[in-house]
Amino acid sequence: MRATTNPFAPSSLGAAYYELASCVGTYDTQCVACGTCQHLYYPSSECSGSLDTVCSLCVECAEHEYETSPCSAGQNRICASCQVCTYLSAGQEVACNAMSQSWRKKNCCFDSEGTQVACAKVDFANLGLQARNGRHHWAFPDTTPKVEGYGIHEWTG
Repeated sequence: MRATTNPFAPSSLGAAYYELASCVGTYDTQCVACGTCQHLYYPSSECSGSLDTVCSLCVECAEHEYETSPCSAGQNRICASCQVCTYLSAGQEVACNAMSQSWRKKNCCFDSEGTQVACAKVDFANLGLQARNGRHHWAFPDTTPKVEGYGIHEWTG
């Protein structure tokens, strides 16, 4: 007899049956109705042969995640990250807008070439780009004149 107080134990209200005991000697085969999963659980293994339904606890979305598919009908909950700088859908924007603002303010900045960098490091990244391009001095303004039609890496002098 299964205990219905254990949330991992399926309830006994299923429509299908599984074999609890095989036919042995003078004892008939014993079949039992397949269990169904309780609320907040999903069937991770269906009832078949001599095995009852196995129920697993639905996952909860973590911090900075949102639910893309609910836990129901034999499928666990599916979560997606809100830690992105560009939303892929209007649904993601609505779900993530409030919870990921602080993360976005810290991580969704871009240097002068358009590369994503942590916001606290934008100035350092731009300084590195200017030094790489050879056009920055800490005390003097940029000394290399811009030449129309040529980029810094195109010069073959």
